[in-house]
Amino acid sequence: MAGKFKFIVYLHPNAQGQALDPEGWNKIFAKEDELAEKYGVSVLFRGSPYGVSESLITVYESDKYIDNLASFIGETGRDRYIAAARTVTVLPFL
Repeated sequence: MAGKFKFIVYLHPNAQGQALDPEGWNKIFAKEDELAEKYGVSVLFRGSPYGVSESLITVYESDKYIDNLASFIGETGRDRYIAAARTVTVLPFL
């Protein structure tokens, strides 16, 4: 398959996540960055989306499909701070 998958992940923090200060989120993101190489995932950017109900967004890239991304995110431990998430998977053109 030509190209790589892009995963646009919208995150809605739970009360515990909303209570984290920027330093707390930076620790979570640092752990995620460390694990990314192990799973063959690149973190393209993070930010605050506009026009959607979620307050955080992370965009990933990988030549592996979403099941690998799910395993990667599960290992980060980030889920305990997230009430809901949705992922838009962008498939590369062949």
